[in-house]
Amino acid sequence: MGQYKMVRAPWHPNSYGNGCVPEHRLIAEKAIGKLLPARAVVHHINGNQKDNRNVNLVVCQDEVYHNLLHRRTESFKATGNPDKRFCAKCSSWLLQDKFLSNRGYCIDCGKLYGLKRYYADHESTLIKARKSRLSRQAAIKQYLAENRTRVNAYARDWRGRNSDKVREKNQNYYHKDIEASRERNHAAYLKNREIRIEYQKAYYAQNAERIREYQRQYRLKKKMETNNG
Repeated sequence: MGQYKMVRAPWHPNSYGNGCVPEHRLIAEKAIGKLLPARAVVHHINGNQKDNRNVNLVVCQDEVYHNLLHRRTESFKATGNPDKRFCAKCSSWLLQDKFLSNRGYCIDCGKLYGLKRYYADHESTLIKARKSRLSRQAAIKQYLAENRTRVNAYARDWRGRNSDKVREKNQNYYHKDIEASRERNHAAYLKNREIRIEYQKAYYAQNAERIREYQRQYRLKKKMETNNG
């Protein structure tokens, strides 16, 4: 179809360095009576970039909408349905809901491609991530070792300037799982209750004489305190 027709218009605020402006933008501006926004794009309906008749031009708000018009036009020419998209991997036209966001392939191809890529790069990715993590940890440890006094002073200063924030954070941390902790503790208590009862029974059976002697001495002591009082 060729390139855009250029017209020399050095007076135009959006002219190029050589003083030229695309003819279709000038025609669109003349039709709407004002300058086009910087991000606006003029679309040629029949695809001929040199056909600058008013009936062949559509002003798009940005490049995204311009690409959408091209995509819907291609879909309509290929399938008769402008709502379909072309999958570059399986070479088929499918409805929009079969695609992952704005990617150029459908969901099924995306899953297959993702699995192949995952298994191909999994080992190298893990190795790189581990090396990166270890290097970051080593750098942090080295920095803390060299600047321990400075880091501690900064931490004290920050806690002093944000005492309310620190207190609120500590309270939220303390009360975060308190209900879950209570439930776990109660369940553990019920679980061990029978064991404790059996242990107490065995202890009383083995030390019955000792316990009775202790109880007798305790009652005698209380009786003597009452009489002296």
